[in-house]
Amino acid sequence: MADQYLQQLTEDTAPVASNFIPSSDSGTGRLKKLKNSRFIYEHQTSTPDANITGEVGVLDIVTMSSMTANRDYVLPTTAAVGERCGISIVDGDDTYGVLIKSGAAGDKINNVDHSSTEWSRLFIAGESVTFVCIDAAGPHWQVENDRRIPCKCRLTRDAVLLLNNNTSTPVLFDNEDYDVGDIGDPTTLNKIVVRRAGYYKINACAALPSVLDLAEILLMYIITGGVTQVSTRRVAAATDQTVEMSETYFGKLAVDDDIRFSLLQNSGGNYNTPTGLSTKPKLMVYEQL
Repeated sequence: MADQYLQQLTEDTAPVASNFIPSSDSGTGRLKKLKNSRFIYEHQTSTPDANITGEVGVLDIVTMSSMTANRDYVLPTTAAVGERCGISIVDGDDTYGVLIKSGAAGDKINNVDHSSTEWSRLFIAGESVTFVCIDAAGPHWQVENDRRIPCKCRLTRDAVLLLNNNTSTPVLFDNEDYDVGDIGDPTTLNKIVVRRAGYYKINACAALPSVLDLAEILLMYIITGGVTQVSTRRVAAATDQTVEMSETYFGKLAVDDDIRFSLLQNSGGNYNTPTGLSTKPKLMVYEQL
């Protein structure tokens, strides 16, 4: 009876929606088809320098090392409700991305036509996204398993930075504490550059020790895409006061928007920023997926 049940379970018959069973046939590199299962993928590996056409029932496993430009992953233009496809990134790339789009005009991803504009993009090792068809008329797709990895980065100024009196001074970074997604440039551009459109949390910190007198100020500007999003100040309440500040901005940013910040003080003299772990200038960015 048990052998008969197992034979029936592993028959290659017409699939319907079920759960993912990550077992593979020995030596074939393909996932085993179970009876009544549309969620089982065959998988194919590729190292493309061209657009990728998605296939129903297939997980494309992509190595990006040969890419010389951004490439598209285009969802199938024919699918039945419950059928699935997906893409997974093996290595990632510090310059280019795989842009995910629907297949034809009117086809939707999460209820939005993405045939000409990307839904999102992948470029970090280990990222993957799978889609399920929810309407064969498009077909229209819904993200079923989103394993994009949030970009995050922290740049710091470890050496002193001279702030001239009453002059807005860009913070020139000289260190990168961490960078997931290759979005930071601490030495050449002195900023963080967005690689995937979406919402981001930005935090900037700075201080000026024991130089500001009563009513003198330290100003901070957080700038994205050339636009000042935050302009805030700390006012000294006493003579020779140490002023510390930390400001956060949440915003929707586009690909290639840059993120940076500047400082201004009006003490009447020129002073250096501190170099302590908690007081040196810092810029932190976190992608909100």
